[in-house]
Amino acid sequence: MSDKTIDELVALHRPFAGSEKAEQAFDIMSCAARKLQSQLAALREKHFEVCKAHDALRAEVAEQCRLNAMGAEREAKLMAELAQANKDFEEMDLLFKRTAQKAFELGDRAEEAERNALERAERIVRPSGPRPCDCERCSCGNSGDLAAVATWDSDTARADEIRALMKEGNENV
Repeated sequence: MSDKTIDELVALHRPFAGSEKAEQAFDIMSCAARKLQSQLAALREKHFEVCKAHDALRAEVAEQCRLNAMGAEREAKLMAELAQANKDFEEMDLLFKRTAQKAFELGDRAEEAERNALERAERIVRPSGPRPCDCERCSCGNSGDLAAVATWDSDTARADEIRALMKEGNENV
């Protein structure tokens, strides 16, 4: 109710008021009506503030929901990236293991090939016959075998060196 309406009611009632008690009652009612009117205005103001706060909370909840949805999307994206990274890691790990296995196999084959080559070289270099007599003239009937002896000794020394390399290779394995 507006102030004008209360004032109109007061003006309408005054001609009918006859006694002092009626006037006092009317004044009390008029005062109560004005208090109610001011309380109503305060309630309207409070209602407006509550509606504003409600709208702000609703907007905040909507923003939080939006952020949660974005967080869920981001989490899903990160989980997909993590799954892909795990898959890539497993593939690389498997590739590494296969490559390492092949490297070990090739290393074993290379060591075997090296041993075979050293054994073959040792057989080729080692003289096949007995050592010639190293005398200039003796009872054996040979003469001038010093060059053959030097070659035989040199070949035997090389064969011994190759044999030492083979032993050294076996000890390192």
